[in-house]
Amino acid sequence: MKYYEYELEHKNIKALTTTVECGNMAYQVGEDKDEVYRNREALYKELGLDRYHVVYVHQSHSDVIKEVFIDDGFKGGESFEEGIEADALYTKQRELALGIFHADCLPVIFYDPTVPLVGVIHSGFKGTLKHITQKALRKVIDKEHLNPSNIQIYIGPYRHPETFILEPEDFEKLMMAYLPIRQDGHMDLLDGIKFDLTCCFIPLENIHNVNIDTAKDERFFSAYKKDPVGRSVTMVYLK
Repeated sequence: MKYYEYELEHKNIKALTTTVECGNMAYQVGEDKDEVYRNREALYKELGLDRYHVVYVHQSHSDVIKEVFIDDGFKGGESFEEGIEADALYTKQRELALGIFHADCLPVIFYDPTVPLVGVIHSGFKGTLKHITQKALRKVIDKEHLNPSNIQIYIGPYRHPETFILEPEDFEKLMMAYLPIRQDGHMDLLDGIKFDLTCCFIPLENIHNVNIDTAKDERFFSAYKKDPVGRSVTMVYLK
């Protein structure tokens, strides 16, 4: 099994995004739920994870982040609806893997090695308009009394602006959200994410972009390409 592993500076943290080769990881897409379960089980075996120490979101393009604990393990393990009602998760507990689903939406991994603490955010067009990254990080920074200078950010695979052409009505939505507007009429989700990160005082040198375009890279699922049908999972956990 092959998955994309992020090259983190801190070896006690593991972060990854599954590929098409790993199969569809999301119950809410496709028709074969048993296949999704088998794909996940194969991933757990590859990673040496206990299925009861993995938690997924029941995501809805919201702006909600929730802290999760070992007792939340296996939520979302057998159905999409049983996941945590949020589009972002974080934890301070070890051996608890956090997962969000995506094809062309942008996954944001964050961690503070001084706590330690890890988290993951699902930010598509709607979530970016709601500033989920800014709201999520502000909540965690305030609640956990974090120093933004300690937070590391990793931007995962997402659909790049070349194929992301905005509809006329979307420009007003961007203006209402105070988000940058590109002159070529295309949307770059990363513009919105960087705006949010700047508002949270995350240093630019702490932001790492793997620069993978899901619309072009055949290793990853893409709703834009439509085939194959499926969703990747981006996962992070403290070892």
